[in-house]
Amino acid sequence: MKSKGRLFLYVVLALSIVIGTNVFIKIDAYAAAAPPAAINQIFPDDALAKEIQTALGKSSTAEVVTQTDLDTINSLTLTSKGISSIEGMNYLTNLGTLILSSNQVSDISPLKGLTNLTMLQLSGNPISDISALSNLKNLQALDINDAQITDITPLSGLTNLKGLGLYNNQLENLSGVNNLQQLRSLNVSNNKLTNLDDLQALSNLGVLYANGNQINNLQGLSTLKNLFLLDLSTNQIVDTTPLAGLTNVQTLYLSNNQISDVTGLSSLINLDWLDISQNKISNIRPLNSLTKLTIIQMTNQLIVNEPISFESTITIPNLIKNIAEHTIDPDTISDSGVYANGSVTWNLPTYIPKVSYTFIERDTVGNATGNFSGTVEQPLVQYFKATFNIEGQETTENVETGTLLQEPPTPVKEGYTFNGWYDAETGGTKWDFTADTMPANDITLYAQFSINSYTA
Repeated sequence: MKSKGRLFLYVVLALSIVIGTNVFIKIDAYAAAAPPAAINQIFPDDALAKEIQTALGKSSTAEVVTQTDLDTINSLTLTSKGISSIEGMNYLTNLGTLILSSNQVSDISPLKGLTNLTMLQLSGNPISDISALSNLKNLQALDINDAQITDITPLSGLTNLKGLGLYNNQLENLSGVNNLQQLRSLNVSNNKLTNLDDLQALSNLGVLYANGNQINNLQGLSTLKNLFLLDLSTNQIVDTTPLAGLTNVQTLYLSNNQISDVTGLSSLINLDWLDISQNKISNIRPLNSLTKLTIIQMTNQLIVNEPISFESTITIPNLIKNIAEHTIDPDTISDSGVYANGSVTWNLPTYIPKVSYTFIERDTVGNATGNFSGTVEQPLVQYFKATFNIEGQETTENVETGTLLQEPPTPVKEGYTFNGWYDAETGGTKWDFTADTMPANDITLYAQFSINSYTA
C-alpha cells in the first residue's frame, strides 16, 4: 500500500477525498422564504434545516431566525446528512468553510454568492454543473470528487486556489486549470484524460495525482519543476523522458503502465519512493543512479516479445538484466523449456500460441531493496499455405492461422461471370473474405465461373 498520507504534511491545504454513493432522492421542496422566517421555511430541505437549527442552537426548525442570526454561521460540516437541496444557503453569506460531502445535492446554485468561502468540499454528490462556483474568488481549497463533472472551465477564475480535488469525474481535458497558478495540490485521478498539457503553467504545483486515466503523453509535466509527489499509475504511459527534468520529485508512482525503458528516470536523483511494478521493464540498470531511494517496487513485469513463427524447436535469448546489468536466470519455464548459455529453448511436439518463463531476483537500488520479477512471453504464430487456383493456374501465399485472407483481384474469363472463390473445383463452400479465417492447415481456393446466357 502506498503511504501517501505522510507526504501531505508538506501541502499547505490538504484535500479531503471522500468517496460517496450518489443516490437521487426526491423531496417536496417549496420556495424558500427570506429571513426573518422559520428555519424550515428558509431551508426547505428537512435535513439541512435540522443542521441549521443545531448550528444556531435553536430548539426546533419552526423557530424564526433573522439575517443577523444566519450571519453568525461561518462554518458548517454536513457530511452524509441526507441533504438533497441546499436552497436557502444563499443567506449564509459569512460562510468561510462548507463541507457538504456525501449527500445527494445536484443543484449548487445557492452557493454562487458566498464569496467569503475559502474551503468548500462537495465530493460525493451528483453534481454536473459547477458554473455557480465561478465567482468564489476567495476559495483556497475545493474538492468535487466523485461527481459527474465534464467541464471545469468555470474554475478558471479561482486564482487563489491552492488545493483542488477532481477525483472520479468525467473529465476529458483540464481546460481552465492552467490559470490556477497558485495550485500546490491537484487530484485528477480516475477521469478520462489522455494528456496533461493543460498543466504546463502550474509552476507551483507540488502534488499531482493523475492515476486511473488513459494518459499516454507526459510532455505537459516537463515544466513542473516543483513537483515532489507524482502519481501516474494505471495509465497508458510508454515514454518517461518528459519527467527527466523533475529532479525535486521524491515519490513517483508509475505502476500498471506500458513502460519498457526506465532511462528517463535516471536523473531523478532525489527519489525516495519509486513504484514501477506492472510494466514491461526488462532492464533496471538505468536506476543505478537513484542513490536516495528507500522504497522500490518493481514486481510483476510483463514483457511480450514480438511474435515469431512456430517451429518444433524454439530458442530465444534471455534479456532480463538486474541493477548490475547481469542477466537474471529464469525462475520457471513453461512447456518443459530449458535454460543454458543465456538462452531459453523449447522442444514443442505440436503448435501452441505462446511459451513463457518467469524471473525473480531481490535487488538493491540506492538504499531500497525489492523484488524485480515478472514474466516473459514469446508469442508463436503458425503459417499455412493458401493457394488460389484459376483453372489450373495457381498462386500461393503463407497466411497466419486465425487471420483473414486477402482477397485476390477478381479474375476475368471471357463469356463467363465470376461467382467467387470456393473450397472445391465444383460445388463446395464459398469463401467469405470478411469472416472466414485461415485454418491450421493448407487450403486451396478455386475460382468458379458461370457461363453467360445470351438471347438472340
